[in-house]
Amino acid sequence: MWNDKRDARLIELKARGLTFSEVSQRMGISRGSAIGRFQRLQGNVYPWRIRRDEEARRRKELKATVKAEREARIVASMLGKIAAGARKESAIRQAVKAGASYRAVGSGLGFSKQRVHQILALD
Repeated sequence: MWNDKRDARLIELKARGLTFSEVSQRMGISRGSAIGRFQRLQGNVYPWRIRRDEEARRRKELKATVKAEREARIVASMLGKIAAGARKESAIRQAVKAGASYRAVGSGLGFSKQRVHQILALD
């Protein structure tokens, strides 16, 4: 809906001193749409948006940390089983079933994730 031409028209109408109601009528859009777009073009960032984005970033980081720790425990268990004499293919399959990614398993063994996939396909 918004493009450079419409943005320029919005800014031009506001520069002429029109209210957002008048701008919205002339452009055929809602008043809220005109206000929101104008604010974004001005670079205004609301405190609630900053908080929301920061909370989302923290949740994403926490999720990645929890996943990495879980995979590290699974891979350590897999390596212990292999060291104890279990078949490598079986230990790899159990680790993947437990939730470790091919990348994490491969990293623990010094393989690529593709090699882990090949091993599981052959087993």
